[in-house]
Amino acid sequence: MLSGSLPISLTTLQALRVLALSNNNLAGEVPDLSNLTNLQVLDLEDNSFGLHFPTLPTKLVSLVLRNNRFRFSIPAELGSYYQLQKLDISLNAFVGPFLPSLLSLPSITYLDISGNKFTGMLFQNMTCNSELVFVNLTSNLLTGELPTCLHWDTKSRVVLYARNCLSNEAQDQHHSNFCYTEALAVKVPHEQKNKKPYAKAVLASSTAGGIMGGIAIVGVVFLAVRKVHGKATFKAPSTGSITERVSPINTAKLLSDASKILF
Repeated sequence: MLSGSLPISLTTLQALRVLALSNNNLAGEVPDLSNLTNLQVLDLEDNSFGLHFPTLPTKLVSLVLRNNRFRFSIPAELGSYYQLQKLDISLNAFVGPFLPSLLSLPSITYLDISGNKFTGMLFQNMTCNSELVFVNLTSNLLTGELPTCLHWDTKSRVVLYARNCLSNEAQDQHHSNFCYTEALAVKVPHEQKNKKPYAKAVLASSTAGGIMGGIAIVGVVFLAVRKVHGKATFKAPSTGSITERVSPINTAKLLSDASKILF
């Protein structure tokens, strides 16, 4: 019944080899564990961790993130965890391309990515580790054909791949249009996330430009009025200075106020 987030102090336990916290009520982002160079087993199953895939040491032997709240994509570096034997990232909300290199990791024997929204095309000629005994690709958005290497030694290997859009009909598959439509939909959060800083900068630039443009217009009007007023002084005495009737404009204050609104 542990709750809350993981303490940063975990990142200093460099002799730690096993961290098993499954079936609790823990939440929040997983702290950077890359300095735990001796960590071999990480089990965070059945919590509420997320949203980003954690930063981990590369010598992990077993990694279980099943049934959490992770989303976005998995890092390409995961395909170079050469000592990884078990990888279970099922029942999350991962999107983005599936890494085919996970099938051929030199030590992998158990791979479960089911219950996510991984995209990408599989090919018959992909390579797999001959020691794989369990592969679960169920309920994703994968297209193409199941690799031939996953058909080998079917008596000693469990391979599940239903509810994708693969051409293999041995297990129920969605229509290809379904995977195409869903794949387009799951790309939206990433595009918005990547464009947000750019959009914010454009908004700030546009607002600042609008303020400066307004100041320039006021300045032109001021000069025009002053010019007319200057000509009028030859005909009649002035009753007051034009500068006394124009409110002073503090450019720095306007920009500061705009920044406060935006940021």
